[in-house]
Amino acid sequence: MKNITDSIKYLFRRRIEWDRKLIQGKFSTLLRILAIVICLPLFIWICLGILELSGLFKTEELITEGGLEIDKPRLWWSVLYHFIDPGNQGMTYGAGRAAALVLAIAGSIFMNGILISAIVGWYDRYVDKWRCGLARYDETFKRRKFMIIIGAHEAVASIICQLLKRENAPEYIIVQTVLDIEKLRGTLRSALTSEQEKRVVIYAGERTSEEDLRDLHPEWAMELFILGECIEEDSRELNHDALNLTALQIIAKILEKRKAAAGSSRLTCRVMFEYQTSFSIFQYSDISNRIQNVINFKPVNFYELWAQRIFVKDNMGYGKPELPEYLPLEGDTPIRESSADTVHLIIVGMSRMGVALAIEAAHLAHYPNFVNSHSKRSRITFIDEECGRERKYFQGRFKELFSLCRWREVSRNEDISALLAEDGWHNDEDPDTHHLGKNFLDIEWEFLERSVEEEDVHKYLHAMAGFQGKRLTLAICLPDDNKSVAAAIYLPESIYENAVQILVYQYHNSAIINSISSGENRMNIYYDKLKAFGMMKDAFDDAMILMQEKIADTLAGEYDKMYKTVKEKHGIKDIAVEITRGKSKIAKYWSNVYNANSIWSKLRSIDYRAGEEIKQHDIDILSKTEHNRWVMEQLLMRYRALTPEEQRKAASNQEYKEELKGCKMAHLDICSSERLCEIDPDVTCFDEGFIKIIPDILKSLNEK
Repeated sequence: MKNITDSIKYLFRRRIEWDRKLIQGKFSTLLRILAIVICLPLFIWICLGILELSGLFKTEELITEGGLEIDKPRLWWSVLYHFIDPGNQGMTYGAGRAAALVLAIAGSIFMNGILISAIVGWYDRYVDKWRCGLARYDETFKRRKFMIIIGAHEAVASIICQLLKRENAPEYIIVQTVLDIEKLRGTLRSALTSEQEKRVVIYAGERTSEEDLRDLHPEWAMELFILGECIEEDSRELNHDALNLTALQIIAKILEKRKAAAGSSRLTCRVMFEYQTSFSIFQYSDISNRIQNVINFKPVNFYELWAQRIFVKDNMGYGKPELPEYLPLEGDTPIRESSADTVHLIIVGMSRMGVALAIEAAHLAHYPNFVNSHSKRSRITFIDEECGRERKYFQGRFKELFSLCRWREVSRNEDISALLAEDGWHNDEDPDTHHLGKNFLDIEWEFLERSVEEEDVHKYLHAMAGFQGKRLTLAICLPDDNKSVAAAIYLPESIYENAVQILVYQYHNSAIINSISSGENRMNIYYDKLKAFGMMKDAFDDAMILMQEKIADTLAGEYDKMYKTVKEKHGIKDIAVEITRGKSKIAKYWSNVYNANSIWSKLRSIDYRAGEEIKQHDIDILSKTEHNRWVMEQLLMRYRALTPEEQRKAASNQEYKEELKGCKMAHLDICSSERLCEIDPDVTCFDEGFIKIIPDILKSLNEK
């Protein structure tokens, strides 16, 4: 019985395609009313015909004339007569009287126009529901593949385009928003093709309202995106991240009720975080178990996504292929073990984008030439007129890192030329860290409290661009688009000539930078290294994220197999301790992501060819490079190094080592490669083991 009821509901469902045609004027109001007037007597005629075939009704019972055989009309004409003229009821008998009464009443209503105004009113309400985003299509979505996007974020149109191009693309995408529905439709209409637009349904609703979220039916969805609204159009979006998390919690509550009984798989939910502090929390801390049970939680951050799009080049780059839109930090030539070159990233503006670029660079800028020469460090320099204050926030966020790494600053009243000398470094030859190894971190930091337009800053930039062996990337990350453009086009000439690339943050529109950096005009060659980035509408790169997840999952599987093999070979035993702050599932996932992102620069540095085995010498060098990268990752994930006393005890007590790692986020292996061989020699085989399985990881990727 339930199946029959569901089938009837589906048959008479509100149809998305019909609504769109109706609103767009494909069906006129007159045509719809005419269709109803014609179809009603037609429907009654069909019903009476079925009754006649069943022996329950005779045409003669609805005769409208005197009874002569020649005057007996067919059933259809009798139905039409009674519908048009109610005065013929006296000529009927038997069951025909009831049918005549129904026809007379229906005819009076429709033919006298009483219902016309009601139909017009119904039509207006019907149209208004669609225009206001209040139309619901539950019966359609119950049987169709669809995805949900919550929030009219600036990137929503771009995300829709990418989702509809997936191999397993949805049939429909629901977009829920509290903003102006018609304005959003206009935005989507300008960005999507007509075919793509037909597959988008807009619902009006508040993402913190359980009733509105229930209307989306997340239990039927393929995937869900919680983006939030356009920050510039909704003042409430100052609490963007908190509102998105509230929506996530409500959706989990809905899924608990509706999915638990069916035992369905977890719903993949991508949550956009505007603030890096919020995002970083969920890079090393798991979401609550209640949410994890029903949702596959995937945090994303606009600034992190852009940083990865710029610096992660996921191929080997052989045979001088066409250069990509953005280059990795080392440029189009790899940094090898014997290279004398070093990477230098200068960031103008400690905005959220500037900080994201710096963090991503800290994850990636690890090269084999540092293994044999500790002077070959990568350098990250911030230039900002509020650098003194912003530095304190930044170092407070990563205090574990800045307690060990080399850093220095030039305040407002100090001479900028101090940065041209190799002195003034904090943590350089610090006796408190000798137990960890000498200068083992391969990235150093500078903070310059100046505005980019100042003359001494230009002199500093000119000097950096002129240094032999510096692979310089300049990123202008001022929050004002116009100021970023002005800063970019008035740089010293040596920057345009020698920099790897000049990145210009353009949140709203990249048209200006794209126009002046176009290589089609010979006059623009001077600016050909300018590259616009950070456009909000292009924030989400679906292909990159899916590939990133694929690589991370593959790496995790291959690494687990290698880990078990190495443990058995070397007789390493696992120690079980109660963990209260150890590495969570989500932290392991992000660790795999950052590890995977670094594979490509490693392979380029040894001129690796697909299908080859990695040479033992290269394994030795890359395993130490990998350890340097891993140490930086742990420090950025808020793990700390051990004190001398803790190190002595943990080196001889495996249980204590695991307790420090799992309860105090203190890791014995945060030290130099040389020191690691002395205090925890068993784990060095894991770095070597990882390098050895990289060809297997690439092979697995190609097979999938």
